[in-house]
This record gives sequence, C-alpha cells and structure tokens, in this order.
Amino acid sequence: MRNDSTQTEPIPRAARNGAEDRRAPAEPGIGSSLAVFGVLLAALAATSLYNYLLFHTIAELVAVAIAIAVFIVAWNARTMRENGYLLVAGTGLLFVAVIELVHTLAYDGMGIFAGYGANLPTQLWIASRYLLAGTLLAAPLLLRRNPGPRRVVAAFAGVTALLFLSIFVVPVFPDCYVEGVGLTPFKIWSEYVIAALLALGAVAVYRQRNVFSPRVTTHLVAAVLVMIASELAFTLYISVYGLSNMVGHLLMVLSFGLIYVAFVETGIRQPYAVLFTGLAASEERLRQEKDRLGQYLDIAGVLFVVLDTDGRVALINRRASEVLGYPADAVVGEPWVERFVPPAERERYRALFAGLMRGDTGPAEYANAPVLTADGGERIIAWHTAVLRDRNGAVCGTLSSGEDITEQQHVPGKTARIPLSGTTWSVPGPP
Repeated sequence: MRNDSTQTEPIPRAARNGAEDRRAPAEPGIGSSLAVFGVLLAALAATSLYNYLLFHTIAELVAVAIAIAVFIVAWNARTMRENGYLLVAGTGLLFVAVIELVHTLAYDGMGIFAGYGANLPTQLWIASRYLLAGTLLAAPLLLRRNPGPRRVVAAFAGVTALLFLSIFVVPVFPDCYVEGVGLTPFKIWSEYVIAALLALGAVAVYRQRNVFSPRVTTHLVAAVLVMIASELAFTLYISVYGLSNMVGHLLMVLSFGLIYVAFVETGIRQPYAVLFTGLAASEERLRQEKDRLGQYLDIAGVLFVVLDTDGRVALINRRASEVLGYPADAVVGEPWVERFVPPAERERYRALFAGLMRGDTGPAEYANAPVLTADGGERIIAWHTAVLRDRNGAVCGTLSSGEDITEQQHVPGKTARIPLSGTTWSVPGPP
C-alpha cells in the first residue's frame, strides 16, 4: 500500500469548477475626483487675479500635501510591496515635497528668505524638478527589484542634502533667474532636460504596463504628460508673477491631482492595484490555469472530488456531478459526509477522514463507498484518495478519484479490476 501525498496550496472553500464566475469589481469612477480638482483649478485661477502670492502658496501646498500622502501610502505598504516602484516613487516624492516647501517659503514676496530675490525660489524649483524627474525615471527601472526602505530613504536624503548645500552653503548651483532679465539659459535648458527625463519615465511606465493595473498606468502616464506641459510653460515667463508662470502652476496642480488618483485614491479603494501592481496579471494567469485544469478534469472519465480540511467540497468535476445528479455549483461548499454519504456509513467515513487529516492513509487510501444521488438512490464508487499538503507539509485537504462500479457490484461472484491513477487492484463483487 502506497502512502500518496500530494503537495499543493491550501484548498479554497469555493473552487472554480462549478462555482459562480467571479467577476472583477468595476473600477471606481474618477468623476468626483476630477470634479474636485476642476473646481480647485478654477478657484486657484481666480485667486491668482486677486493675490498671486496667495495663489502660488496654495498651489504649492496642494502639491506638497499630495506628495506626502503618496509617501504615507508607500511607506505603510513597504512590507507588502511586490516591486520597488511604489517605495521609490513615494519616497522620492516626499523629498520633492521638502524642497518644494522651502521653494514656497522662499518665493519672492514671502519675506522669509530676505535678500535672495527671485533667483533662490527658481533654483529650488529646478532642484525639485530634477529630483522629481529622476524619481519618476528611476522608479520604473527598479520595478523588478525590491530595494530596502532604509537604503531608498538614505539615497534620497543624501541627494536632497547635496542640493540644499549647493544652493545655500556652497553656492555652486547655477543661477536660474536674473532680475530685470528673466530666466537664465541654464534654467530654460534645464526645463527641457527635465521634460525629456519625464518623457523617458512615462515611456518606461508604459512599457511595464503589464505589471500595473490599467487605472494606475493611465493616470501615471497622464500625470507625467501634464508635468511635461507644465515644465514647458515655465520656460516662457519673464516675471515670476506672469501668465505662463500661472499656467505652469495650474498644470502642476493637475499633474499632482492625477498622481493622487493613481496612488492615494486607488490605494484606498483598490489597495491591491497599488500595493501589488502585478496582481491583476497574476490573477488572470491563475484563472487561466484553473480553467485549463477544470477542462482536463472534465475530460477525464472518472470522478474527481477535492475536500478541504473541514470535509467540504472544494472542487468537483463533470463526471462526479453527473453521477451525483447535481449541478456542480450545488455541490461545491457542501459538507460531503452530511450530503452525499448514506447515514449508515457516516460515522465510519468520518473516522476515515479524520485519519486522513492526521496524514494516515492506510485503509482509506483505496475504498469502496456508496454515495447518495439526487434521486435518492445510491451508487457504489471505488475511491483512490490522496492527501493534499501545502508547501509547509501540513495537510490541507484530500483529492479523491473514483470509478462508478455499481454495475460491476451487481454481477454475482465477479471480480472487477478497476484502473485508477495508474494503479490496478481487485474489487470483489458480492457473493
């Protein structure tokens, strides 16, 4: 007697075969979020006509708040992430927010960094944009890796510290704005370089779209494209209070709004779409494998029944459904003993099943047992049962293949030889 034990994953309560098709929940609409950001953009535009400094402060703080929110999502998901994109993007956005906050406080007219003029906030802006573009380019390149959180934070903290040092302590960061003249060539060309880096980041995300949910991919690419338009607008202004400067900030707010929808809103409504970016593709592959397995089992001419550790039916093939006389969806999830074993056999079967759950096959490995059918009759099944184990070796259910030998049992004195799972054994008929 062999001790068959098969490794598998824990058996779910409801299996594909016979269970109702599970449809993926519809992605939540973004109409409300877009409406909110539309109202915000209109209000900001109106505010710029009243007080440009107030407009600039609100616009920058909105972007800072969204960047911090993305970091919070990324940091709290750091132990559950499937790849490095969210961690790198979220951490990078946090340090972008730090520089952008200092840029807001240093803006011409705030009066906090006296004596610097409009050059300082413009330098800080370019520094934050380089960091943002580098982040959105590096994140998809690290998609297949899982960099350690401390290492990522240390890297971004180091880069941010160097940028601040080059602007405030050792002033080697090139001038970006000259009073009475406007933008310097370095600032203008930097905007083009930043736009190019952002475009490369968008291409990298699009090329990796198979591991992102469609919702996240769409909003990330759209956010980057709007950022590019924003950077181009910032190449045109002469005054830091000019029209193109205002348009650039409005586009910046819109781009961060799209980032909010991609990471924060989706992370709350559909956490697995953000935390496990390859989950949708993995689930689709798993569904296809289950469908293929179901087809194989349905083609087989023998009965297949899988029970979980509670003795409930987790999977049943077409032949078993035909013998029992029930549709598969009426069988899956039902307790096997109470529904399909005759009352006189139930105690014996419970004892055999308990032994299987302890890992003891013995007499339960090969057994003839009656089953109750939908019409109230009984069929005799020659069962071959194997214990299923998970990757840790723990018993997680049983897999039984069976042959209906009712007709053979009614042939007096005949011995039926029933081949199952590559094994042939004798089943004595009644005297």
